[in-house]
Amino acid sequence: AKFVAIGDGGNELGMGKVIDEIYERIPDGRKIGAVTAADHLVAASVSNWGGYALMAAAALVAASDRREASNEADERDERAKTKGLIDECLPTEEAETR
Repeated sequence: AKFVAIGDGGNELGMGKVIDEIYERIPDGRKIGAVTAADHLVAASVSNWGGYALMAAAALVAASDRREASNEADERDERAKTKGLIDECLPTEEAETR
């Protein structure tokens, strides 16, 4: 499993991924810096904003996956119809006039 972390000040779990930067740039970084490194780190000015960005990115990926799955299902159904494997369940105009 991959470890994803969001941090803003250097003391959050996962910020060890950039520990050298924390030591160099954060006041008291050697004292407060978290040493556990995340596999994937979202560093933000405010942790909540990083969380919102991660949620937005996940929503875009999920929406894209749903669109692709829907398109694949439509294409599969169309191929099945042309091969005569399935019929439309809705009445045709011709059937309604009988």
